[in-house]
Amino acid sequence: MSSPRNRWAERVLAARPQLTAEEHRLAWALDRLVLGFRQTSERLGDQLLRETTGLHGRSLERTRRRLVERGLVRYKAGRGRGNRSWYELVLDEPETPAPERDFPRNEKTAQKPAEKTAQKPAPERARSKEVGPGCSYEHPGADRASRADASDQEEQEPAGDGSVLHAVPTSVVACVVCDSPYVAGEPGSGPLTCPACVARRAA
Repeated sequence: MSSPRNRWAERVLAARPQLTAEEHRLAWALDRLVLGFRQTSERLGDQLLRETTGLHGRSLERTRRRLVERGLVRYKAGRGRGNRSWYELVLDEPETPAPERDFPRNEKTAQKPAEKTAQKPAPERARSKEVGPGCSYEHPGADRASRADASDQEEQEPAGDGSVLHAVPTSVVACVVCDSPYVAGEPGSGPLTCPACVARRAA
């Protein structure tokens, strides 16, 4: 890496087209009074700068302000009369952030929101209707297999000796042929068929 003095000379020469003669004189005076081994800042009095540059009155203040505006010098005024001000020479140009670029949006690669799957409603259960003590009537839309199970599961009345006398119907079901209600297990009826439909088939 080049020395601070060389880097400062490069910055001043790069800004030469914009610098006035007074700005050149103050820049080279600061080079002489500030820069040293690993040193880029120093406290200096206005009287010393006036004697070194030959700038008097408001000329020194105006020229110093221009160097600060150009980004070559950082300056902090000293407090009180006779206090020295702080000078720092900016050896490198400040990095400017890269401008933001607007990238075109690719509609094909844009992520689509996840589609929600529609939930199917639960199948309606067949509801039974009470038609009398110990009996129930199933809705015609009930599953036919459940009707067969209902007709098969009949309460049986045991006799005194432990044998079964007869089956006691406990529910009313719908005929699979005419969809008419009938008592399951009544005489003349068939499995899942009312007595009337059994008689018509037999005729």
